[in-house]
Amino acid sequence: MSAPSLRVQTVLYRSPAPGVRRLVRSLANAVSIARGAGLVGRAVLRLGDCGEAPSLSPDDLAALTQEAGASFDEVEHEFFGANLGHGGGQNRLASGATEDLLLVVNPDAVAEPLMVAELLSRLADPSVAIAEARQLPVEHPKEYDPGSGTTPWASMACAMLRLDAVRQVGLFDDASFFLHGDDVDLSWRMRLAGWGVVHVPTARVFHDKAVGLDGYIAAGAQERLHGPLGSLVLAWKYGRDDQVEALGELLRSGTPEQQAAWQAFAQRRDAGTLPQQRLDPEGRVALFVQGNHALHRF
Repeated sequence: MSAPSLRVQTVLYRSPAPGVRRLVRSLANAVSIARGAGLVGRAVLRLGDCGEAPSLSPDDLAALTQEAGASFDEVEHEFFGANLGHGGGQNRLASGATEDLLLVVNPDAVAEPLMVAELLSRLADPSVAIAEARQLPVEHPKEYDPGSGTTPWASMACAMLRLDAVRQVGLFDDASFFLHGDDVDLSWRMRLAGWGVVHVPTARVFHDKAVGLDGYIAAGAQERLHGPLGSLVLAWKYGRDDQVEALGELLRSGTPEQQAAWQAFAQRRDAGTLPQQRLDPEGRVALFVQGNHALHRF
């Protein structure tokens, strides 16, 4: 049996060129190691840019392509000319994909040399649709089974997906989610369809995050807006009106960004543009735990 083919893609938005090149060099190294071990066959790299102007100059692209060329059979860059959001950009890049596996990764990341090989090893299990990397230096606190790796949802800051499962379930719901919540939604839809979602602590990725004086990740303005908005849309889409009301009560008296999130949700609800299908009202996979979508380890 031949080794699976792999598509790697990232969505840029005002992304500093040196950081993008650092990411691509790390991915090229990780893919080269996996190919050398016979774990992956054909590999392609796709970069999409949602910025008002391209993040990469022609010289940047030429250098990046040369650096990646020994590991990837194709390197392609697409300037979208519009901000499609995370899911919209990833969907555009994945359109028409014929590969077996898809690795999505944020542009502010650096792959550890064995990361790709470790993710591939978990996807050797045909029941697993998504394998998520361990983020460093700040781990995501959501729970996972230390034996099987089973986790309620996978962060798409860095995760590998089985494209057969994506073709069955769909990729990101970019009509409902712009920046946050789309990875939780995709994970839950995969699990509703019977697929496994796992965390792989041995697949390590550096994810560049600012940490505040309180020890928590410092959220930017867009995250402070789209984070609670994504949570509201998740609660609505998965048939949890009680969670919509409880979260709405908090947001209506919260920060300006939280109030704006509630107003944006209410406008979409009144306009009838929220998801029409109400999934999992019995809570088979959808979790709402103290404002989170999984129990947290810490």
